[in-house]
Amino acid sequence: MSYELRSARWIAADVLRQVVQPGDTVVDATLGNGHDTLMLCELVGETGRVIGFDIQPDAVERTRQRLADAGMLSRCTLYAEGHEHLSERVTVPIRTATFNLGWLPGGDKRITTHWETTRAAISAALSLLMKGGEGIENLQLIYLLYLLQAVTSYLLSYKNAIYQAYQKAYIRKALDQIIGIVRLILQIVVLVTTRNFILYLIIQLFVPMVSSVIISIRADREFPYLKQYKELPEPQERKAIFRNVGALSLHKLATVIVRSTDNLIMSAFDGLATVGIYSNYKLVLMNVNNLLGHVTGAFTASIGNLNALEGRKRVYEIFRILDFAAFLLYGYLSGGLVTLINFFIRMIFGEEYLFSMTVVVIIIAEFFISGLRQMGLQFREALGLFWHDRYKALAEAIINLVVSLILVRRFGVAGIIGGTIISSLLTCVWFEPYVLMRYGIEEDWQKKLRRYFMDYIVRWVVVAGVSAVSYWIFQLMPQTNFLWFIAQGLIYTAIFAAVVLTVYGRTPEFQYLLEMTVRKLKKKLRGGE
Repeated sequence: MSYELRSARWIAADVLRQVVQPGDTVVDATLGNGHDTLMLCELVGETGRVIGFDIQPDAVERTRQRLADAGMLSRCTLYAEGHEHLSERVTVPIRTATFNLGWLPGGDKRITTHWETTRAAISAALSLLMKGGEGIENLQLIYLLYLLQAVTSYLLSYKNAIYQAYQKAYIRKALDQIIGIVRLILQIVVLVTTRNFILYLIIQLFVPMVSSVIISIRADREFPYLKQYKELPEPQERKAIFRNVGALSLHKLATVIVRSTDNLIMSAFDGLATVGIYSNYKLVLMNVNNLLGHVTGAFTASIGNLNALEGRKRVYEIFRILDFAAFLLYGYLSGGLVTLINFFIRMIFGEEYLFSMTVVVIIIAEFFISGLRQMGLQFREALGLFWHDRYKALAEAIINLVVSLILVRRFGVAGIIGGTIISSLLTCVWFEPYVLMRYGIEEDWQKKLRRYFMDYIVRWVVVAGVSAVSYWIFQLMPQTNFLWFIAQGLIYTAIFAAVVLTVYGRTPEFQYLLEMTVRKLKKKLRGGE
């Protein structure tokens, strides 16, 4: 345990050294014995300022003495009061704020930090951290509404598991679609009629909860034994459940960190205007991901049943087919987005909301990397392989944060997204398939893993080649209206289909998907007759 704590502090210190520059103003919200405060004073230099808080006079005095001994007391302003007063004492933009929560080392352990005061301090620090966001009204309320949205998304979510197990996830998906449409209509009406962003967020918070409540009531009615059965699983089974839940929690936590840090770093280094432009691209990608998520997520329960009833050889065969299908979906969309997304955003939002082509390629590359992982993640979830790569997610989050902070100073937005790509390549891209083959497929796993990586490289070459050729062709064509947008989309589709047919037309996976599609079409046509 002590090793993990030392590692965490070392990582935090390393990140601070990458972020804090001479002349910056920073906050140490919990002085303690003054170690972090001294480091911050060294980083801000003679022209910078450190503002420190601690509710215990002993902590303030120890810190004061430590700084005086180092000759740096003049660089710091110390307050013997809780960090909830941060908004009153700090009125200028800050580079960072550090929180080392708990009790004073060597002091009275009954005196600790509390959520209520820490929440107020974090909210105040956020408003000072956001470059260009100092004048935003109700920023703390906006932050809390977003926080509540993240928390309430788990409300009654365990009731969904029974539908997943019975391969009836489509019920929740259909309900989410209906509720989502209602939410979107309400939000549009509110924005157009009132221009009230707070009300917009309140709708975003409470309307999706209706779906969870409906599913909960329906599950209780459809599966009454859920309330009747009171016995707990056997101790060995309980241990396995808790073990996998703990590992899954690490995955979820790291995913949130990775997905949340990009916007924060952008706002801190490039300002909110850049975040706004980036949100246009994310809006398109988010809707595409939501659509494809319904497709890939629908297979999880079936994969679990397949694993229970069939051998690992059959599981591997199905993985090959579904992984190839996921490549076709994400590869087609990634190439299309690279070549046409700027055309689309120019038509909808205007020329001033475009990123350079270099940034666009990096954004879509990250989308494609994430897409190629999806089917492997579905198999990992269905086979219960959370434990073996539990620390991979944390490594991904740490690498993403550190590399993004290093690259953003030189490359801006491209550096931030590039940090996400580098963290994925160093962790997820190779370790996730390794875990699947080693612990899920097992038989002849090394040969199958090598084959997976060969396929991975070829798929990248195919998408990159199709995108480059299509982009070159489209530069010779007008980009003025919706008809030209449709025309270029059709041309890209034809090029992608021709290349896929040439490269993959004779593979077993392509033949299987083709035969299944033809069979389904014939069945539909016969039914129509």
